[in-house]
Amino acid sequence: MLVCSQTAVHSDSIDLQSTLQHSVRSHTRVSVNRKQKISQSVEAFPQLTTSSHAKQVRIVELSKLEDGWCNEEVESKGPSIRSIGFALKILDEIPKLLDLISVYPAYEGGILFEYQFSNWDYTVKFCNSEFFEIYGIEIVGDGSYDKVFTSFEDLLLKIKSTVGL
Repeated sequence: MLVCSQTAVHSDSIDLQSTLQHSVRSHTRVSVNRKQKISQSVEAFPQLTTSSHAKQVRIVELSKLEDGWCNEEVESKGPSIRSIGFALKILDEIPKLLDLISVYPAYEGGILFEYQFSNWDYTVKFCNSEFFEIYGIEIVGDGSYDKVFTSFEDLLLKIKSTVGL
């Protein structure tokens, strides 16, 4: 099991420190250029890769996407350092998500987490703006949920409730 011990979002970097069972440690430092895009990623102690760790690495890799990343005729924007930082921070706060989520870029910028829990299918969007969004559709039934959050703490509480915490 991967346990994130710390994620720090700075104006020019993101630090992600994690520990796997049996004391295998990983530290990733990501540098950000003036355009708020990832310019460098340095990982220390990458002795073991788990699917959970791979999801965190995928989030960092998505930060390298630039505007126009989608080859389709859809306008697409790269994720901001803000959306990357908050996506990583949620994983620090709710490690259980690491086993549940699939991670995707959002066309309009930001990061998407998709997961199923209980009888619900959820999508969480970490937007490039000051908003967070969560959508839920009941798998068996007609229920739905759609809410925009401006507070990270409120989003955190809602996501915890969606995974039974």
